[in-house]
Amino acid sequence: MYLLHSLLTALPLGVFLYDRLTQAIARAAFNNSKLSLMLLDLDKFKFINAALGHHVGDLIIAHIGHSLDR
Repeated sequence: MYLLHSLLTALPLGVFLYDRLTQAIARAAFNNSKLSLMLLDLDKFKFINAALGHHVGDLIIAHIGHSLDR
């Protein structure tokens, strides 16, 4: 079984993400419109996991993912 979305964040994963991005780029080119892409890098996040535990870190990542999905 291959997951299409992260169980933690509900955001697209791997091949599905690539497919969705490829479709969005093609659609923007066809419609002569702009496209934006957001990449996030949570600097020093391992310190949050170390200080507060992986459970809290997972909750933070899930909250960020769900906020972005809206």
